[in-house]
Amino acid sequence: MRLMTLTCLVLIPGLLWAQFTGEQKKAAADMSRRLQKQFGLTKSLTAAFAKTPRHLFVPPKLQNIAYTESDVPFESGEESAEVYLLPSPDTYALLFKALNIRPKEKVLILGAHAGYAALLASHLASRVFLIETSPSSHALLVANAAPNISFRHSNKATEFAFQGPFDVILVHGALDSFPDELSGQAVKSGGRILCALRDKEGFQHFLFMQTGSKGIRASIIGDGFMNEINLR
Repeated sequence: MRLMTLTCLVLIPGLLWAQFTGEQKKAAADMSRRLQKQFGLTKSLTAAFAKTPRHLFVPPKLQNIAYTESDVPFESGEESAEVYLLPSPDTYALLFKALNIRPKEKVLILGAHAGYAALLASHLASRVFLIETSPSSHALLVANAAPNISFRHSNKATEFAFQGPFDVILVHGALDSFPDELSGQAVKSGGRILCALRDKEGFQHFLFMQTGSKGIRASIIGDGFMNEINLR
């Protein structure tokens, strides 16, 4: 698989506002206020939802539902012509509230079509490292990535291991089991890991893990949907 490394992305965060129409900016603000009330989000996370142009990560014909409570379907644009879903804002609110990303932290995100999650995290963290498994997502990432996002096209979970230790690892996709490769990623004490796991019936549950002086504490924080991914 061809590896693409992009390290000098120079989009100024303030220019993200230029990517909103007045109607889209209002829709994003309304969505962020709804999520704040429903999930009790912090001011910084609420602001991140308002500033992140979710409509850029959905097909043009479906941009009218980008800021609703819905998952948004789209075709991958690759040879397989698979249909994917951009998870609902409510799913991201659930995940990002649990991760509690702080300003000086480093975040690693692995998965398919994870550009929206990376851009959302870029408003909260110091650095974001994204391993994107879908080649069709690169055009969106190049056009919309913030300066504190570095990303590679690969399905190798350890591509950014040299940048560790990380404070947060988010697996943006559904897995049958927790990959051994992630156990090799250096996570700081107090660090958080979150991924979606499928049970025997095919239902997805979000597994949240936090490291500490007494080891790793794991819990299930809720149900949702993530596209399947293949990490090695």
